[in-house]
Amino acid sequence: MAAEFIEPARLAPERRFDDDPFADAPISHAWAGLYEVTPDANPIIGPAREVTGLFLINGFSGHGFQHSPAAGRILADLIIGCDPGLDITPFAFERFAVGASTGEGYVV
Repeated sequence: MAAEFIEPARLAPERRFDDDPFADAPISHAWAGLYEVTPDANPIIGPAREVTGLFLINGFSGHGFQHSPAAGRILADLIIGCDPGLDITPFAFERFAVGASTGEGYVV
């Protein structure tokens, strides 16, 4: 693990607590990985316009697990040609090509 990550993480509680309860706590282990998210932090849901029969549902990162029941239902409706009950335009892959991505207001 990169040392440039460990030191800021170790010092973070000092900024949150008056009396750092973790000052003497060792770091026993750590994990790092890719944060799989789209440029605007919103998922891609819907058909791939250039590949007939291919549907996309990705870019959620950790939120995919939380949103999977609803997102899976929406995609299933799209696959069988039913109205999913909401406008999925903001989740179209093509939004990036036309500059229509709005971003997610709570992701920094």
